[in-house]
Amino acid sequence: MLSILIAAFIYIITPGPVFLSIIGLVAERGRIEGFKFVSGAIFGCMLWLTLTSASLIESDRLPDFLFLILAAACGSYLLWMGYKMFQSVKNQKIRIFQNPLRDGFIMGVLNPKSYPVMLAVFATLIVGDSKALGWHDFPAFFLTAVSGFAFGYLFMILMAGIPVIRKFYGDHMIIFSKIFGILYTGFGIKVLYGAFFI
Repeated sequence: MLSILIAAFIYIITPGPVFLSIIGLVAERGRIEGFKFVSGAIFGCMLWLTLTSASLIESDRLPDFLFLILAAACGSYLLWMGYKMFQSVKNQKIRIFQNPLRDGFIMGVLNPKSYPVMLAVFATLIVGDSKALGWHDFPAFFLTAVSGFAFGYLFMILMAGIPVIRKFYGDHMIIFSKIFGILYTGFGIKVLYGAFFI
């Protein structure tokens, strides 16, 4: 269980779209807004954890068409995020998250790193264990992993809210917004290309 807790923590702090969003949101608007965002995002983690567990328990991947649909949604959402970020820079107004709780939920569900990274992280643990994960183990596995997710999000919010980091972000907000816009766009293109052309 300790290994699962650590794996879930590492999964959360692995850089990706949600990681970028938390850093920017907390540095700009404070930890309270960050807590709202991760309160929504963690439901996405729960959804993907359930899908990942189903894949591991059934010893097979979920239907390919499901992930093509999700990839299209993820990629399109990230391209939209990139566009909004560039627009915010143009208008000198960095406010792409109008409702952090709702936007956190959407970002958590449409996070393109979720399934492949989560599958890789937890599959390594399960394969290395003599007792494979079964449905009877799922409740304990689920609760332990979600605890790890929560610790990871708490760590990120605390780090992003450090005054020095917030000041540095505030002083260079336009530059960071351009970088985040490029990264969101890059993530979106990569997801769509990987899903439909590879």
